[in-house]
Amino acid sequence: MSESILAAQIRAKIFVDDMTAGVRNFLASEKGQGAAEYAGLIAIVAILVLAIAGAVKNVDLGSKVESKLNEILNAGGGGGGGFKLPFGLGGK
Repeated sequence: MSESILAAQIRAKIFVDDMTAGVRNFLASEKGQGAAEYAGLIAIVAILVLAIAGAVKNVDLGSKVESKLNEILNAGGGGGGGFKLPFGLGGK
């Protein structure tokens, strides 16, 4: 009986040690660090874009983008009917 209790205690100790080592390895790991850096970079770029858009409120960017896209899409002379920005973003 005491041997089975001792064996169970040893298995429990090994299990706890393995779990502790696994948690330590997980916390010390740098996996995902690149994704966090990219997310930070995307957030900074988004803030800059919003700041620039706020600074040029009086400029109708939607119609400028639409006209440039029409120039690009109609450059081949196919007469595809033009490009319209959705949700009334063209400002026309």
